[in-house]
Amino acid sequence: MARPGDAEWSVLQLDADPVPGDPESFEEITRAYQELARSTQEAHDLLASGSQIDVGQGKAMEAFRDLIGKLPGRLDTMANSYASAADAYLRYLPSLEEAQKMSLQALEQARQASGDQGAAQAAVSAAQAAIT
Repeated sequence: MARPGDAEWSVLQLDADPVPGDPESFEEITRAYQELARSTQEAHDLLASGSQIDVGQGKAMEAFRDLIGKLPGRLDTMANSYASAADAYLRYLPSLEEAQKMSLQALEQARQASGDQGAAQAAVSAAQAAIT
């Protein structure tokens, strides 16, 4: 759902949306980080298990093993980082949605109060005109 534009927040004396953000995009980002974590963990598991790399022979295989020696550890670190990022987005999303809901309620209350103020001022003006 689209948030009110920046100009609409002026009734609260704000220049812009006080709680910007698109929960749907956060969900997409979370899924992307989760997929990266899974893929990176799979690559780590494949390389850490040795599998076909350990059975290979010759100078080329030795050079290859030397080249990828630190890679499983780095992949594990990356997988954990991606998983942590996904978890952070998952924990943040409910707070964002609640804050946005509260800001919309405040905006609606401010609009109502502004309308009530306008009506009260019109009534005062009408009463003053009737007196004079």
